[in-house]
Amino acid sequence: MDATLPSRAIPATQLSGAVRVLLQLLAGVPALAVVRLARATIGRRPAGLAVLGRFGAGLVELAGPVAAVLTAAHARRTVPAFRSATLGCSPWRSAFEAGRLTGYLAALPVLDKAGYIDRYPLAQRCRGGELPATGAELDESSGSSGRPYQWLRSRAELDQVERGLAVQAEWMLRSRHNDRIVVLNCFSMGAWATGSSVTAALRRVGTIKSCGPDADKALAAIELFGPDACYVVCGYPPFLATLLDAAAARGLDLRDWELWGFVGGEAMTEVLRSRLERVFCQVRSAYGASDLDVGVAAETDLAVALRQAAGANPDLAQALFGHTGRLPMVFQYDPSTYCVETIGGELVVTVTRRLLSPRVRYAVHDAGGSLSYRTALAIAGAHGVELPVDGAARLPFLYVAGRVDSTLSYLGANLYPEDVDAALGVLAEEHPEFGLGAFCLELLDAADGTSAPRIHVEARSTAVADQLRRGIAAWLVAHNRDWAAAAAENPNALAFDIQLADPGTGVFRCNAHRIKRRYVLH
Repeated sequence: MDATLPSRAIPATQLSGAVRVLLQLLAGVPALAVVRLARATIGRRPAGLAVLGRFGAGLVELAGPVAAVLTAAHARRTVPAFRSATLGCSPWRSAFEAGRLTGYLAALPVLDKAGYIDRYPLAQRCRGGELPATGAELDESSGSSGRPYQWLRSRAELDQVERGLAVQAEWMLRSRHNDRIVVLNCFSMGAWATGSSVTAALRRVGTIKSCGPDADKALAAIELFGPDACYVVCGYPPFLATLLDAAAARGLDLRDWELWGFVGGEAMTEVLRSRLERVFCQVRSAYGASDLDVGVAAETDLAVALRQAAGANPDLAQALFGHTGRLPMVFQYDPSTYCVETIGGELVVTVTRRLLSPRVRYAVHDAGGSLSYRTALAIAGAHGVELPVDGAARLPFLYVAGRVDSTLSYLGANLYPEDVDAALGVLAEEHPEFGLGAFCLELLDAADGTSAPRIHVEARSTAVADQLRRGIAAWLVAHNRDWAAAAAENPNALAFDIQLADPGTGVFRCNAHRIKRRYVLH
């Protein structure tokens, strides 16, 4: 226990709660020891990881709260910034009063960039309050929040991340046809956490070419190694579509090649997945954040099946996610490594791995939540949906609906980038001659004090605005109850202002210098 454990005698009214907390510790500590031993041994192989996920799920759920509390308690003792941020908190007293370990975490503040990272110097956020002289590495975030941040990680934690990504990739590729594996890392290169981590991790899997988001370089590697190889293309979801378009433009039919997609960094619509998987054997995504951790959760076959079922059944989506406004990404995660809370509709995560700069109750301000394995299956079953559970990991689900501020509200309905992305994906399939590319949203203020959405779209033709407006409107009415209601009440609800631009011009000029596309103009 940590130094903040109350020295005075526990009041009689708290005694029963203290006993319950002690029992949870007595059950959870051995479970945590077993889980960590298993992860360090059999968990280093894809088959062993599958066994842990299927048969060790009960242990990891039991170990999770203990791991989170021990991590927080240790950070309060050893990290000056965290100790300062939690002054005045009485987490053990809170746990005893609640009669459960989770009361410990509930007594601690939720931290984020503005309230923690910007407030305390980097050294103060490290264990011992000092920057290590050697054995550490700086990652740079994408700057999607407005400016890039620097994140310090130890070599030991980077090794853990890289080994975990490699095992995930090997598990995804278990049914590949070719023995030779060629990894094309098309994430942005440089000091970025994702690009450097993927390169370091997946060189363990096969031959790797880190070419960045350059379709010509990726295709050159594909042509170099020929069709007798398994290609793993890693990048942001839009790049995989760009790669297929570039291949088609040079007359290269990639349907005869074995391609697998491994994406991250932003949401992927099921429309885009369907389009990509006409060529790719499979496209799977992972969830993480530079200021939190890389590889917090990953898409599995079961998670994708649950998401697709929810997308086809609004009542199921409502029951699972509490809304039908936009379809969140759905992943599975290890609760003994990541303790996930949902506070005010936002994800709050505690990383229980030993980090140089610990993340305890940290919010990146992603909207979402979590569901236990049993709860999700029970809800699906109640809606007549049978999920592919044979051989699946019995781990909890994490659903992520994007950054909290990545939305525009209009006439009581929310316009999400994911909805526009899906609508434009359908239009791109139906009308390839439009040459649709990136898009972004903007809320315009009119002189009369009203506001209305504007949708900027890259297109080769400047005469398709009306078709885009009708296509987006049709998608929203068909897939979003709020927009259907708004359209029924106000005929102007879907009269969006569509602004077209040549690729790489206007508001899209900045994309050439950004790691990720910008989807909302503020």
